[in-house]
Amino acid sequence: MNNKIPKHIAIIMDGNGRWAINKNRPRVFGHHQGVKSVKRVTKYCAEIGVEYLTLYTFSKENWKRPINEVNALMQLLVNTLKGEVKELHKNNVKLNFIGDLELFPDKVRNELLDAKEITKNNKGLKLILALGYSGRSEIILSIKKLFKDVFNKKLEMDTLDEKIFNKYLFTSNIPEPEPISNTELIKTCEIFSPVTISIADTAGLLLNSPFRFTKTISFTF
Repeated sequence: MNNKIPKHIAIIMDGNGRWAINKNRPRVFGHHQGVKSVKRVTKYCAEIGVEYLTLYTFSKENWKRPINEVNALMQLLVNTLKGEVKELHKNNVKLNFIGDLELFPDKVRNELLDAKEITKNNKGLKLILALGYSGRSEIILSIKKLFKDVFNKKLEMDTLDEKIFNKYLFTSNIPEPEPISNTELIKTCEIFSPVTISIADTAGLLLNSPFRFTKTISFTF
């Protein structure tokens, strides 16, 4: 058994709404409970020395959900950022985002960027929220950027390899995650970063949604 602390943990936050429905509660109740779990996970990852934590929070496909649920999620995101950014900053957490933030309303996007600005110089845990994110879209955008560089003679096609291609991804400056945890154990991973990740169930994570995190965690790779 290898008990080393992983450098990068990624969690696909899936199933909060279904969890709430199974308890005869509205879907938004599950999302609120999920935020509580995020706080615990973030705090613990910072405590044990994880360098990067990526939370796949709101995919591009999530915009297809009922408008009332989407609006509730946007408000929850804004309220959470307002309420937690000072604590993140106090704990030396650096906040960043991957995905297409242009898809979000101005109010939400401004809160995201403000929170990022406040924590930009922090040296502790790098907390990355995947928002408006789709692995397929990332590949398409990366290929467009790549071909633009080829057209402008900034890149020779014959030199293209995996290392060079990775530079065009949203995650170009982020190490690949070691464990990927899907909170519902449903293989939704095809919409998330298919270039850089594969699902790995992680010992010590209780994956009943909204996901819980225990201090008896034992990482086994």
